[in-house]
Amino acid sequence: MIGLLVFDNNAVETDPAGSKRGKYIAPADLPLFLEYVRRTVNRYRGRVFAWELWNEPDIPRFWDGPIEEVYELIRQSAITVRETDPDVVVLGPAMTSGLGVHSAEGIEHLHAIGALEPVDHPTMHAYISEPRAYYNEFLRQQNAAAKYGHPGAIWITELGDPDGGVYPWRGSREHLAVHVIKAYTIATRLGIENLIWYCYRDSASESLERNPNNSESFFGLTNHDETWKPAAYAYSLFSHHCRNSEIRADLVELGGGLAAPQLRNALHRRDNGESTLVLWFEPGLRPAAHARVTIDLGALEEPAVMHGITDGDTKPLLDDIVDVTEKPLFITFTAQNPETPVRLD
Repeated sequence: MIGLLVFDNNAVETDPAGSKRGKYIAPADLPLFLEYVRRTVNRYRGRVFAWELWNEPDIPRFWDGPIEEVYELIRQSAITVRETDPDVVVLGPAMTSGLGVHSAEGIEHLHAIGALEPVDHPTMHAYISEPRAYYNEFLRQQNAAAKYGHPGAIWITELGDPDGGVYPWRGSREHLAVHVIKAYTIATRLGIENLIWYCYRDSASESLERNPNNSESFFGLTNHDETWKPAAYAYSLFSHHCRNSEIRADLVELGGGLAAPQLRNALHRRDNGESTLVLWFEPGLRPAAHARVTIDLGALEEPAVMHGITDGDTKPLLDDIVDVTEKPLFITFTAQNPETPVRLD
């Protein structure tokens, strides 16, 4: 369980500037918040695995005050958590940015003032419209941590995309499945330690009927009745075939001239040779173009299997030439030797 230490209580705040505003703690009332942190962490000690500090403080919906003040709140909160429970994991705060554009720049300032020094893992929320942007967003967080010498791996504590409502960055149900495969593939390829999908299911039917245009109700992997969307098939597929495996970029031999670097690929392999190859083509100059790829998986006792990421369908891969588009191909097979390379041309 990850717990959030977040928000204020106007009934106990003493500073008029804070007691009259939601989602804001005036500097004079910071000791009250730290006492809340201390008591809460102590109460749930041993039952909460990690504490994340605040939620998306870079947007007014969750922090209604000067951003510089929340930096100091985060710094002191992290110290308080660490003093109260030296063994618990400390996270955050999760910055984000509105309308699915890009992740926030505030993470840089948090590192610069030392607010994240007591934090085990810097975190972010990644709500973006185009899955190919995950590379840049994840790397932005990693590069900021590296610049300031933070040793902890990045955690993504919220990531997703709505497939309904009025948000301009909403996507189709099939596109949400593409988000799933690409987000987890890119995250594991880059060494992101934890990525938490938001969320499991859509809002209840009553909420959907009351406000059918609310995009917040449509982030689920499943429908409100827990029937599976295409994204649920994609999530299950990645979880089942890629867990307990290692990314073996060293075993992928890639050829094909100028187009080759645009062929995104990840080879997941287990010690027993069970393998998953994820492929998609990401052309820079010709969107919607495709690549014709020759695949050599080495000697196999049984044919490789192609999995549909949106419906769970399977079929044997009987041809060594495939057309690859921006929709990921998901191929599983068992290598006779775990060190056998894969050749892509």
